[in-house]
Amino acid sequence: MAKRLRHECKLHEDHKLWLANRGFVLRDLPWTEEKLRKIPPFEFENWAVIALGGVPNVTQVGDMGIDGRM
Repeated sequence: MAKRLRHECKLHEDHKLWLANRGFVLRDLPWTEEKLRKIPPFEFENWAVIALGGVPNVTQVGDMGIDGRM
């Protein structure tokens, strides 16, 4: 996830930038890829949003849309 945010979104993993809403910090790690593949999709979405310091959406509809806010 961090790799995708760095390369595709051009964000930097830095606590000071995160505080200024310009970067990201991963939390609640380590989770293995195997463990992440076993949890249901909506739980994965919530984990991913929370791990990036965001707030997951309350309603989950499976429309491939926005999963939370940062």
